[in-house]
Amino acid sequence: MPQKKLPKHSKKQKGSTGELEFCKLRLIHTVAKLGELKPKELSTHGAQRMHATLVIDDTSTDVGVNIKIRLDLTYDDSSKDRNPPVSIFANFLVGYTVKEEFPNRESLEEFVERIAILNVWPYWREFVQSMTNRMGLPAFPIPIIYLDKLLKKPKAEPPEVLISSSLPEPLPAPSD
Repeated sequence: MPQKKLPKHSKKQKGSTGELEFCKLRLIHTVAKLGELKPKELSTHGAQRMHATLVIDDTSTDVGVNIKIRLDLTYDDSSKDRNPPVSIFANFLVGYTVKEEFPNRESLEEFVERIAILNVWPYWREFVQSMTNRMGLPAFPIPIIYLDKLLKKPKAEPPEVLISSSLPEPLPAPSD
């Protein structure tokens, strides 16, 4: 029986006029806090906040993105509480190499920011589910990001699955 050839997996991400190669993704800092829970009641509301910082070195082809994501789980009546019952924070560092030049810095920045979110998101989802489980809580499901929605949204308007409320910059880690 002849074997089918499978397509090779490429780490290259092609933009409208440029191309990046994915080099690394690291989880560099995490904080998970379990506060006071109501007896026999779980947190029912989650607010995610995200901040991405791009580092582009004009003297090389390396591009880095530092993505900080925080999830606060609260009760509906305590959404403005400064000490949420459950708080999870992760800081990811994503690295790329520019393989094909972009027409301008703005198009590179926009493409890198969006593709970095797509690269980090599965790790963020797994991290949140794992941490809530380790806290003795049911796994909290983080929604899936859809590529078409992410790429069609204007940069000024982040996808609704990423941010559910505003956040002052920069995003602080929860205090210990």
